[in-house]
Amino acid sequence: MFVRVYGTLDEPILQTFERFCELIGPWPGMFVEPDGSFVWAMHTDAGRLQLDGMIYDQAGHIEYLELKGHCTRELWTALCSFLVPPRSLPATQLPLHELPLRIHDIQQESWMTAGEALQSLVALEGNT
Repeated sequence: MFVRVYGTLDEPILQTFERFCELIGPWPGMFVEPDGSFVWAMHTDAGRLQLDGMIYDQAGHIEYLELKGHCTRELWTALCSFLVPPRSLPATQLPLHELPLRIHDIQQESWMTAGEALQSLVALEGNT
C-alpha cells in the first residue's frame, strides 16, 4: 500500500496534527516523531506488518497523510477515524464510507473512499 489521505474537495482534514499524534502515539509498536513521521510495527498471525507514515499539516489542520506499507483492517479503520474530529457521532462509530476523506492510491493512480481502500486491504489479506 502506498496512499495519500486527504479531506474532501471542499474541506481539508479538520483534525489537528497534535491531536492526531496524541491519538496514535500510545498504540503498541507506534513510534511518532515531532516532525510528523511515524512507524507502526506489529506481529500478527500472518507475520510482521509495518506502516510508515508522514503527517503534513498547515494552518492548524492536517493537509494530508502519506502511508506506505501494510496494515490490518482494524488499524486502517482507526487511522481513518482518528483523522476526523468528533462530531455528533464519534468518528469510530461512523461507517468508513461516510468519513469525509479521499484516498489517492499512488501505485494504481486512482482515487477512492476510505471504505473502498478498506476493501482493497481485505483483498490483499486474502492473497497473502
